[in-house]
Amino acid sequence: MVNMTRNIQFKKLFFVFLFFGLMNYCFKEKKIEFDSNDPVAMAKEAERLSDEFFEKNEEKWQQAYELARKAYELNDKDKTTIRSWSLLLSERAHINFMNKKFDDAIKYAKEAFKIDKKNDAAINTLSASYYLKGDLKEALEYALEFLKQHTEDYTAWGEAGKMYYELKKYEKAIKYLDKALELIRGKEDDKQLIAYNYFIGISYYRTGELKKSAYYLEKFLDLLKKNNLEKTLKYKDGVEDADFIIKRAGNSK
Repeated sequence: MVNMTRNIQFKKLFFVFLFFGLMNYCFKEKKIEFDSNDPVAMAKEAERLSDEFFEKNEEKWQQAYELARKAYELNDKDKTTIRSWSLLLSERAHINFMNKKFDDAIKYAKEAFKIDKKNDAAINTLSASYYLKGDLKEALEYALEFLKQHTEDYTAWGEAGKMYYELKKYEKAIKYLDKALELIRGKEDDKQLIAYNYFIGISYYRTGELKKSAYYLEKFLDLLKKNNLEKTLKYKDGVEDADFIIKRAGNSK
């Protein structure tokens, strides 16, 4: 029997791209004077304060939060006020996420996503929060939303594939992991290659395709050896799984 383990689930993968596209608004060069009756100017100042003080000065960041909220209330149709308020909401979600307040993180991230469907940080916070709450179906829903907007991102395909794997939807897992492996070619990212080859290998094993399973698991072991990881505790169960399946595949010839 294959020992299934979460030791190599790479639960922190989503932190790699949690703030992908989040801090694109830089107003650091000088203090911006703004018209308190102009919601667009207020939104820009909120972004400047956020960029300068997020996770550095809570009081100053709170000023940015309130400013963005007020700007959006005054004009909820302008793209700048929408972007600014969604940004600050997703930062509020991130603060709650880092404090392991996942329900609050979900609350703020949902609000951020509702007003700006392209807010990557909100999408990833939702996926990560649901994942750590153990709600894989909801986590997958937002992982697929991120993928829909970033079809050339191999990590997006890989994350969705691993979630399908955990949901025991192995054929789906194979499809998404195979695409991740296609997109990762030529890139130096052995950490993800190790994960993808393992999960696709075990998925093929679960669907009864022993030779394909062994093929990917041999790649998994080779990558571990290349990085001097084959004897580490983190990969112990994975190595045992791979050895067992490869041996079975050899005996079935």
